[in-house]
Formats: sequence, C-alpha cells, structure tokens
Amino acid sequence: MGLLHFLWDVIFVFIAISFLILLFQILFDIFRSPDLSGGAKAGWVILVLIFPLIGALIYIVARGQGMAQRAVKTQVEQAQHITAAAGLTPADQIAQGKKLLDDGAISNDEFEAIKKRVLS
Repeated sequence: MGLLHFLWDVIFVFIAISFLILLFQILFDIFRSPDLSGGAKAGWVILVLIFPLIGALIYIVARGQGMAQRAVKTQVEQAQHITAAAGLTPADQIAQGKKLLDDGAISNDEFEAIKKRVLS
C-alpha cells in the first residue's frame, strides 16, 4: 500500500465521518423543532435516511438558518433545568461566588463573570 493510497483512505474516512456527523445533527434538529408537525418530521426523516446526500442538502437550504438557533435554545433550556434541579437560585449562586471571592479562591474578574452568567 503506497502513501498516496493511505492518504486517500484518510481523506475518505474524514469525509465519511463528517457526513455522518452532519446527518446526526440534522436528525437531532428535526426532532427538536417545535414548528414541525409529526408528519413533517416523518417526511424529513424519510428523505434524509433514504436519500442522505440530497436530503441533507435540501434540509440545509430549507431549514439550515434556524439550526444553530434551535441548538442554542436547547442548550440554554438544559442549563436552566440543571440549575433548577440543583435547587440553586441565582441569589444562591451569587452568594456562593461571593464566599469564594472572600475566601480568595477566585478573583474579582471571575466573580463578575459568575454574576454576569447567573443574571443573564
């Protein structure tokens, strides 16, 4: 096996893995879209799974603009859920940050970053 053949194999594997990641991102986005009905979700899934390349291109053109927005919204909701499940209110988190600041464990800049994150 020559170096050129090995290089071609590495490029092919990279492209294949990248395409699989794209397909999974599209499938996750389909199911997290609240504006799609059940039938529309089924149609997109069938299109993406039966004709992966064409389906992915069509999905990206038709709905790609909102993919990042829906992903960020999901991450924010998950962070809020985790915070709520932990039982810490924003005031509790700021109080913990203030205690760490008073103990010298964090700097004033880090405390301000904690306040900014909690209050946003």
